[in-house]
Amino acid sequence: MIDGEQLLRFIDCLGSYGRLACGGIYRPVYSGAWVEATEQLTRWMEHAGMCVRRDAAGNLWGLIEGDSPLPSVVAGSHIDTVTGGGQLDGAYGVLAAIVAAAALQRCHGAPRRTLEVLAFCEEEGSRFSVSGWGCRAITGRIKPGEADGARDAEGVSIGDAMRGIGLDPGELPTAVRKPSEIAAYLELHVEQGGILEHMQVPIGVVTSIVGATKMQIEVTGRQDHAGTTPMSLRRDALVGASAMVVAIRGVAASIGDPAVATVGKLYIEPDQINVVPGFVRFTVDVRHAGREGQLELVRRIGEECEKVAEQHQLQVDVRVLRDSAPAPMHPDLINLLSATAQDAGVPYALMPSGAGHDAKGMSHICPAAMLFVPSVDGRSHCPEEHTEPRDLVRGAELLARALERLCY
Repeated sequence: MIDGEQLLRFIDCLGSYGRLACGGIYRPVYSGAWVEATEQLTRWMEHAGMCVRRDAAGNLWGLIEGDSPLPSVVAGSHIDTVTGGGQLDGAYGVLAAIVAAAALQRCHGAPRRTLEVLAFCEEEGSRFSVSGWGCRAITGRIKPGEADGARDAEGVSIGDAMRGIGLDPGELPTAVRKPSEIAAYLELHVEQGGILEHMQVPIGVVTSIVGATKMQIEVTGRQDHAGTTPMSLRRDALVGASAMVVAIRGVAASIGDPAVATVGKLYIEPDQINVVPGFVRFTVDVRHAGREGQLELVRRIGEECEKVAEQHQLQVDVRVLRDSAPAPMHPDLINLLSATAQDAGVPYALMPSGAGHDAKGMSHICPAAMLFVPSVDGRSHCPEEHTEPRDLVRGAELLARALERLCY
């Protein structure tokens, strides 16, 4: 049904916006590269016969009007990237939705139910550290004044960045969509991990999107001279923190898949070669597809850090910075996507998503579901991100067939 060659051309073309000389792509929200990419998307949407609009947050909507007043079906993803990211993360889902919508209209004409293609303005949080900004605008979860609070590395606020491209942060409430307006949201995405490739299964039907807890752990010992302080008298904060890092890995391993825990940032004082560290601060990213498992991970990490601190005569402060529960995908849509794959003769696997996606935010206001295609070597958020063309086309074809069931 879909034009696979067109999809691949779109992917290559959009990947040129924000391309870095050192490899990969950087296309942060409200940047010049991001604006150019949205202008290109607008041209493709209009050529596919869509009515295109940009909401107050900068989300791009392409609409094919249906024959009935029923709530619309939305398909899409995001087009912003991490620094040095690949050309598929997010963008693939937007482009596949455009190609799928064009194919459906070409084959069947106007849909019974309105079909909307959505390019979220921001999901990664790579510029302002406020992940899901565009989705939060749509679902009414941006706090008053927040646009002028968060700032990028140059000190530019989100609000000023919006004003710089002609958007008014004071109009953000107008971007909200009501639950009564949207019947379903579908998102096609590269897996960003190696499960499907390991299983040799070409399609994943997502059952839930993991809950994520961001933790901060501070370890306080005693700063001392590195040459005159015997090993037996040291209260080395870094040694204690290192033991905690190993213990945290052990907690996640003992609980088992899909539990994961990652220490990603480490700050040391005084950070000198000849001084016993007296203070360490580090972060932990905790994820699990089930809320009980997520809470158990957080609890046991805290307990293990307390034990290590006692063993090394250290003080430890464990804090939860942010916490979001897992989001189950809607069972009716899971069944629809499974049946679509089965009818097409495509093997599929039911699986959780270990990464966050816009579908998680959209599930607050409407039924949501996701399809995954395999990532070669499980690579993503890097220039080496790759999915075989046949898998990209297959995923888009299944998206089109699922939208056909929902809209025609």
